Formats: sequence, C-alpha cells, structure tokens
Amino acid sequence: MRGTVGVMPFEDHTSIELSGTDRPGLLSEVCVVLADLHCNVVNAEIWTHNARVVAVVHVTDDSTGCAIEDPDRL
Repeated sequence: MRGTVGVMPFEDHTSIELSGTDRPGLLSEVCVVLADLHCNVVNAEIWTHNARVVAVVHVTDDSTGCAIEDPDRL
C-alpha cells in the first residue's frame, strides 16, 4: 500500500497529514526529517490500526515560529 502526504498552511502553523504502512522507527524517522527541515512540532496526533498509521502533525518554522508556506520546504 502506498502512503500519502497532505500539507495545509494555516495562519499560525502548517498541518501535515501522513498515512501509510506502519513499521518500527517510522515516527522517529519522520521527526528527524522535520528537524532537518528546521520545523518545530507544536502538536501531533497519531493513530495506528491493522499495520496502518495516520499522523496529523502541526509544525511551525523553527526560526520565526510562524506557519511554513514555502512549498520547497514541504
């Protein structure tokens, strides 16, 4: 099964929705990528069911504290 990613900028944060096949270490790898992109995770909700995972992660730009709107960053 393929995974999906959706990105939606709001006024004070950017929401990233991820879905795909769950596996050990996946959340850790996602957090490393976000940190490398200088994203600050302000909130996250994660669900798993039948080897699938869905996460909604709200992030801000680490340097400004604002939503990330640059499509090249996400």
